[in-house]
Amino acid sequence: MIALAVTAVLAADAAQLTSFVGTWKLNQQKSKLTGDTFVYENADEGMLHFSGGGVEYKFKADGKEYKDSLGYTIVWKEVGERAWDVDTKLARKSIVTTRLELSADSRTMTFPRIIPARRSGRRLP
Repeated sequence: MIALAVTAVLAADAAQLTSFVGTWKLNQQKSKLTGDTFVYENADEGMLHFSGGGVEYKFKADGKEYKDSLGYTIVWKEVGERAWDVDTKLARKSIVTTRLELSADSRTMTFPRIIPARRSGRRLP
């Protein structure tokens, strides 16, 4: 199981639309990713705004498709009280699905499941 972890820089406000609104910094000791921070903010019309790694987009965890700033399509689905699946698509085909889970104290977000799509039996890079 791949487990990547991030630690909250700003405490998430429980009254917000989701518990992970705030700025998140990768924990380099537990992560295989490198030095980014990720920001989730409340946006208009009940949406959230994501920015990080050179990408920005607005979304809802409603299973609908939303475009990001690089032309990918992002689909968020709530799969539990503190868990979401994020499907990233290119040209209408899924390229990776990521599970995000938030700890009970809303201070740690993990990515316990990252599933790359397969093409011709091989994993995509």
